[in-house]
Amino acid sequence: MKKKPCFTLIELLVVVAIIAILAAMLLPALSRARETAKQGQCQNSIRQLATTMTLYSSQSDDWNVPLKLTGGSDPWTTNALFAKLSGVTHDAIYPNIWSKKFLCPSVAYITPHAGNWSTMANLGGVYGMTYWGATWIGSGADTGVWLENRAVKVNRVAHPSTQLLFTEVSFKSVGGMASPAYKDPGTYWWVNGEADDAYSLALRHNGSRAVNVAFLDGHAVSWNAARVIKEPSSTWYPYN
Repeated sequence: MKKKPCFTLIELLVVVAIIAILAAMLLPALSRARETAKQGQCQNSIRQLATTMTLYSSQSDDWNVPLKLTGGSDPWTTNALFAKLSGVTHDAIYPNIWSKKFLCPSVAYITPHAGNWSTMANLGGVYGMTYWGATWIGSGADTGVWLENRAVKVNRVAHPSTQLLFTEVSFKSVGGMASPAYKDPGTYWWVNGEADDAYSLALRHNGSRAVNVAFLDGHAVSWNAARVIKEPSSTWYPYN
């Protein structure tokens, strides 16, 4: 009776080595694919915010949601109509607390932390509105003052496709509260991601080298750090 052929130890080691080499080649590609998927999901979410703002302005005589609610200091994220129009699951009492399924999947949530639950988190600790949610007073009694309770009227914006409205911001910023995303004029960008406890633009993607942004006309793109640094202040601020 013939013996069945079997693998020798050397042959088995060769097969294991080949599998290990293939795995080493494929794992980085799979990791990049996962990150690309997360970045794409995040970009869709920030685009949805811009679309929601368009819906809001269409019902509000062309006014956007201001950085802060009129007559108070509550941030834009607490606007109940905006939350309702988004169609995203949010807390019935606190409209700024949104489902994590909608928020950027690359966020490094801090636990325990203000505005961070198991399935919900503070919208304003993930996405920030730029100063296109406010009005700059360049003359008169209030010269040099930002009116954060009065947004720019959409039909007065000459080039909405070049004006940033939303960006990603650090979840740690100001205790997870909504903070305006901005460029420190003439100096540098806050780009330290989740590590910074200031008004921070969060570079969450592509190895902490990219951020998703959305514009007043509703489109969203990904910018790398070099593009962020070069972008003029006029993109971020409605000086008028």
